[in-house]
Amino acid sequence: MNRHPLQLDESSGVSRRAGTISIVLGGTYLTAAVVISRLPGDEVLVLPGAALAHSLSMAILGIVTSILLYAQAGRSQNPGYLALAGTFVATVILVLALPLAFPGALLAAEDGTPERVLGGVQSSISLFYAWHLILYLGLPASALLLQWASGRPHRPLRAGVVVGSIVGSAGLGLLIAAWALLLPDSLPPFIGDEGITGLAATMDRILLAIALLGLVVILLGTRERNAISRWITAVAVLSLGEAIVNLGVERYSIGWYFTRTFGLLAMASLLLTLVWEMSRVDRTTLAVASHDDLTKARSRATFEKELEQEVVRSRASGGLLALLWIDVDDFKGINDRFGHQAGDEVLRVIAQRTQTQIRSTDVLARMGGDEFAIVIPGAGSRESAEAVAGRIVEQLGQPMDIGGHRVYSSCSIGLAFAPDDAESSQDLSHKADVAMYEAKSQGGNRLVTFRPGLDETARASADYRLALMAAIDQQAFVPFAQPVVDVESGRVVALELLARWRREGEIVEAASFMQSASASRLIVPIGWQVLSAAIEILPTLLARRRDLEFIAINLSVPELRDETTMAMLSTPPWVDSAPCIILEITESDAIDSDGPVPQALDRLRALGYRLAVDDFGVGFSTIARLEQLEATLIKADRSLLVRTQQPGPHPEAMLRWAFDITQALGTQLVVEGVETEREEAVVRALGPVLAQGYRYGAPAPLESWLPEPGHLG
Repeated sequence: MNRHPLQLDESSGVSRRAGTISIVLGGTYLTAAVVISRLPGDEVLVLPGAALAHSLSMAILGIVTSILLYAQAGRSQNPGYLALAGTFVATVILVLALPLAFPGALLAAEDGTPERVLGGVQSSISLFYAWHLILYLGLPASALLLQWASGRPHRPLRAGVVVGSIVGSAGLGLLIAAWALLLPDSLPPFIGDEGITGLAATMDRILLAIALLGLVVILLGTRERNAISRWITAVAVLSLGEAIVNLGVERYSIGWYFTRTFGLLAMASLLLTLVWEMSRVDRTTLAVASHDDLTKARSRATFEKELEQEVVRSRASGGLLALLWIDVDDFKGINDRFGHQAGDEVLRVIAQRTQTQIRSTDVLARMGGDEFAIVIPGAGSRESAEAVAGRIVEQLGQPMDIGGHRVYSSCSIGLAFAPDDAESSQDLSHKADVAMYEAKSQGGNRLVTFRPGLDETARASADYRLALMAAIDQQAFVPFAQPVVDVESGRVVALELLARWRREGEIVEAASFMQSASASRLIVPIGWQVLSAAIEILPTLLARRRDLEFIAINLSVPELRDETTMAMLSTPPWVDSAPCIILEITESDAIDSDGPVPQALDRLRALGYRLAVDDFGVGFSTIARLEQLEATLIKADRSLLVRTQQPGPHPEAMLRWAFDITQALGTQLVVEGVETEREEAVVRALGPVLAQGYRYGAPAPLESWLPEPGHLG
């Protein structure tokens, strides 16, 4: 449908007020007309000058109205506006022709006797009746056409159609005017030797009936009470008032001229309401086009124009221009968990918080979805622009209270400069976008400034993401498992489930693809695939390998936020195995005590799953938070073990500290990444701990851990 965001044929508060004003004016005129029609007859005053002034005034009003309506037809592509504008064009022709036939309006004899330029006795009154008849019939017809066309797809109004409307309407008016002025003897006898004839009185009644019927048609036929329908209704009310005056007031009397003057003023006021309403539509359309309705930030189209202008100014002045490209991390997860209404509110808050970190001269725009952009003209230095971006990252990482929920979000920002990185707005936008995707590929919640070579990195990342998507379609992600051993006995007591990618005959470890999978939001479908394959084996494995105390499974934040993953773990056969499964989350993900992750963990714990804190020692957990998690295991990151092999006064202090914490909390320590005999000796010296690493066994396909049929572990 080819329509602007807001039109005269759309309802709004302002439209209703404008329409109400129009109807009040029309109603006032109608009331005055009825009252004056009941007054005693006045002295007849033939005033040719008044006829000329009336005709010219009506013509001016009609010309302006038709121009406005033709303009609105072009905007809305609604043919009803063409019909309405054509009605006024035809009446203008007849109104302008009327003084030519009115005695004394334009010409007088030498003795002062009024004379006509053209026509005869019947010409002026015939033009008068023709003018009113076209108006009274055109208003309801146009209203019905507007109503009919507003609910249908509009084909573009070609220039030929508009020109045809103008020519046809003007031609109709000229044809009637020519008949009245050039063939006066063929006109009906509305005026006789003694004045107005009975035929004229009958014609007045017919016009009154047509005006009344037209008003009823408009009221009943236009379902939508919008600005244009109210305006047409008001003009129809004025027309009905004129018909009453023509029937009840003697022509050319003081009352007759008074009502016609009042009608002109009312018509002029209605025209002002139309002009005002159309200017409001134009202003609103411009505002809607230039700003995003949800966040009130600039729209993409407006931003691109302003960016182009700023790049040109920067090139001319030699100043530094900064462009920030912002993407909200895991916005889909927010929508999935809290709903799209909450997602919209998150975007509003993000825009508001971002606006507080930039200057009034900087421009913030919503580029679509969960992407924003900021142009900073006169950035001063690269460092100052990076400082602004850093503050935005920090601000958008703060939790939000949305609809009674505590919502956590973060953002990835790409930063590029003109003219350092690019000399055109398109190239600058591309490089800021490339830097933003690099930020996401590094895990998000960070700023990346564009640097040479990043384009090639971005292309490689894009190719890798496509390969991951293809692997998901090919079911190429499979479950592997690595043993967890009791260091003192050397016995395998558990397995950790790991994802592996079968790629072109090789096995790709998770460390190689997990970062890209997280950045491209593919980690969730990869997780579905691995879990679905694993549950085909786990019940049998647990039944046959009774020596296994648990199976450890890693879960990421996106998976904890994903309802499909949560539903999978909450229903059989997964929930049936819950007592034998420990779910691992990293220390950095376990820090927050509020939000969707803790809620998901509480839900899983209630189903019988146990929890473990993975990569302990690289985050910032507190003892209180570890107590809240009620973790069964704490897995020390390999970096603590590597530290024991480095020179220093107390190389084993951090690993010993981790062991002491587990002892204090009543949990068990698992040391990750044990690879050498020397590292094993360090771990053994701690005391009763578990360990895993290549020292005890490499990851192998999950099904390989099944014992031979009939053999129980």
